[in-house]
Formats: sequence, C-alpha cells, structure tokens
Amino acid sequence: ESVFALVVKVWFSTMLCVTAPPFPIPAVLRCTGVVGSALRAFGSSADGPPKKPLNAYMRYAQQQRPLIVAQRPGEMCVFDLSQNLEMFLKPYVDTSAAAMQQYYAEMEKYKAQLTRDQSALLEKKKRESMAKKEATKKKRELKSLGKPKRPRTAVNIFMTEHFEEAKGKTAVVRSTNCISTPFKAYLQLAEDDRIRYKVEMKTWEEQMIKMGREDLVRKKSTGEKSNMTCNNANSLFIIKKKMKKTTDVHITTQTHIMEKRKNGENKDKVCLAFILYIF
Repeated sequence: ESVFALVVKVWFSTMLCVTAPPFPIPAVLRCTGVVGSALRAFGSSADGPPKKPLNAYMRYAQQQRPLIVAQRPGEMCVFDLSQNLEMFLKPYVDTSAAAMQQYYAEMEKYKAQLTRDQSALLEKKKRESMAKKEATKKKRELKSLGKPKRPRTAVNIFMTEHFEEAKGKTAVVRSTNCISTPFKAYLQLAEDDRIRYKVEMKTWEEQMIKMGREDLVRKKSTGEKSNMTCNNANSLFIIKKKMKKTTDVHITTQTHIMEKRKNGENKDKVCLAFILYIF
C-alpha cells in the first residue's frame, strides 16, 4: 500500500472524529490549536485601533443585569423598556455621548499615524466586515422568507447516511470492510433532490414576485435560459455554415451544459468510489 493512500486514510479518520491515528502525534502538532487560540487571544495589541464604546442601552443592561440575575436566579434576563424608556436611559446617554466623542478623537489620532498601506488595509478590513454583515443579514432574510435549500450532491447524501457507521472504526477496518452500495442509487437521489429544488425555487420566486420582492428573483429563469441556448446554437450553426470552416469544432451552449453536468456526475462517482474504498 502506498504512502499516499495511508495518509489519505489517516486524514479521513481524523475528519470523521473517530479514534486516533495508529502512530503517535508529535507534541508540536498536538499544541497547534492551543498556540493558535493563544495567538488569536493576544492578537489585539495596544497599538491597534481603539475599541468602540457601548451605547446607552448596553451600558444600562451591563449595569442592571447582575441585579436582575440576583433577584431572579435561573430565569432569563430580559429588560422591559417598553415603558418609561427615557427615564431608564437618561443617566447613560450623556456618558455614552462623551465616550463616543473620545472614541472619535482617538480614532483620528490612530489614522494619522498610519502609513498609506496600513490605511488601505484598514479600509479593506472595514469593507470586508461590512460585506460579511450584509451577507449574514441577507441570509437571515432569505431564511425567514422560506427560500428552499440547495440540492445535495451524491457524496453529501452518502456521508449523511453512513456517518454514524464510521464512528469508532479505524481506517484499516473501514478499508477491509467495504460497503457494497451501488453508485446509481445515490446519483438518483441527488437528481431527485435537484428536481425538488428546481420546483420549489420556481414556486418561491412566484411568491416573491407577488410580494413585490423582484430583487430576490434570479435574473434568468430556466425557460429563458433554454430559449437563449437554442438561439445561440442556431447562431453558431449559421456562422459555421457561412464561414465554411469544417475543421474548427464549435461547442454550443447546450452541449457545454450537458458536458458540465456529465463531468459533475463523474466527479460524484469518483468521490463515492474513493469513500467506499476507505470505508
């Protein structure tokens, strides 16, 4: 057995949270996670950007939370500010405003001492943080609107069904006891899931159009894509006929899509064969 196959088996055993590999792990590798967490903990030095202060509500919650927890042990700490909101937050508004002014002054001093590259890096991190927040917000919105889940691949379905069987087994046992499961069953399940996703997405997009949320609908529907594919195929055929170039083979859009789908199925087959060999 080759060294590459042994390394792959050990990697799969660690990824599936099974027993430890058959060889001792060096202390350097065992402490990698601890060192990484320690570096992340001490990553923010004193020379970094100033921390943004808390607002009036967070200051009130931070001060009142221990008192409420002491009065109601074992209960969820919820702050009811529906009545007399200004009366509760008035002592904390001035403090929060003063802390915010100090934060802006410290931020200006911090930006003034940065170089051009450091300023560009700071702006880049800010844009990435904003983009991440927007993506998270959009994902929550789509989930609340009931957007269908994306279809699973054959490999995902196989791993979901046989994940529990792999627990407690070493790589050698899984390689000797191969699971004789046909590939076509999982490929058919993946195809059924893809059809399910297509139907549910069409219904969901129709509901979004009725609600006036056309911004959540995909730009090109399946019918438009098929018509566009036929038009492109006819155009390519006419161009090839006029130019009379029989040696050059032009692949149409439909052929490209079918080949791409076929390659995806072949990849699923290869992945399933590889996983079944390891099991």
